[in-house]
Parts: sequence; structure tokens; C-alpha cells
Amino acid sequence: MNRVGRARAFVLWTTLATFAAGLILAWLLARAAGRPLEEMAAVARRLAAGEYGARVRGPLGGDERALLGETLNALAARVEETVGELSRDKSSLAAVLDQMAEGVVAVDAEGRVLLVNPALSRLLGIDAAQARGRGHLESLRHHGLAELVGEVLRGGHPAARELRLFSPEELVFDAHAAALTQEGRPAGALVVLHDITRLRRLEQVRRD
Repeated sequence: MNRVGRARAFVLWTTLATFAAGLILAWLLARAAGRPLEEMAAVARRLAAGEYGARVRGPLGGDERALLGETLNALAARVEETVGELSRDKSSLAAVLDQMAEGVVAVDAEGRVLLVNPALSRLLGIDAAQARGRGHLESLRHHGLAELVGEVLRGGHPAARELRLFSPEELVFDAHAAALTQEGRPAGALVVLHDITRLRRLEQVRRD
């Protein structure tokens, strides 16, 4: 996750924490006032279930309930906006990865696969959905690539090496791996494979 993604995730979780505090405030006010707050409670339940468009509608009655309803609506609007931004970022990233000619794989700090883009899925002959959540040694099916991932996970430093695939034809890749961090802590590794088969063949032709 890049710096912008981490910042938005932090804003989302901060907003959700504030929202939870608002729900607690609603409960306390309801007890103190001795008034039913069925509509606001229903809206809170809908928001908790992921219906971020839920809002308190109509007249809210007394001053305390009006203020509480307005606060609940404002928090809900902020959560909806932040979730929408994160969803758009995720969609944009997915579109970019889908169109990349380079193979890309990301794993978490435990070595479990987070994502495999279509290019790498085709190269290694693996199902991206099945690989997700499984260990990289088991999922990637390429000893050199798995070793490269393991090296970065252990050391936390960038690494690179040349890798070869032999099926259905011999291909040569320049593989670059970098550590992923989150709030200064190790969070995994990202590997990008650049196809340099044509370059190596030209070099061989010149040598011959």
C-alpha cells in the first residue's frame, strides 16, 4: 500500500472510531433523556452493515436529538466519502495491474500471496484467485522467484536477479523485488518481472 493509500486508510479508521464514539454518545443520550431513538438506532445498524448512504430523515424532535441526528449524518457522510475514495483507488490500481505487460506479485510479511496480476498468472500458469492467501513457496511454483521473495522478506532490502522460465518456451526476466512497509514496519514484498528475452537473444547473436 503506498503512502496515499495508507493515509486514506488511517483517515477511514479514524472516522470509524469517531463514528463508534458517536454511537456510544447516542446511547448515553437516549438513556439520559428517556426517549426512544428508534430511527437513529436503525440508521446506525444500517451503517454498521455497510449501507453508507443511510441517513436520519425527517424532524428529529428535541434539541438533543436534533444535534445527535445531525452529528450522525455528518459522520455517515464522511465515512461514505472515504470508503468511496478507497474503492476508486482500488479499482484504478486493479486496472493498471491488469494492463501491465510485466508480471507482478505481492506477498505479506508472512509470505502469503496478496495479489498476482494477469501477466504473471499467464507466465507461471497459476490461478491468481487460488494463489491469494497461500504461501508463496506453494503458490508461485518457481524456485528462483520464491527465493527472491524470501530474500527480501528476511532482509528487508531491495534485491534483483535474472530468472528463466522454460515452458512453453525459454523466457528470461529481470526480476526486481522491494520490501513493503506500513507505518515503518515490514509488511511484505513486491516483485516485478521485466521480460528481457529479446535482449538476451540479441546479445547471443552478437557473440556468435
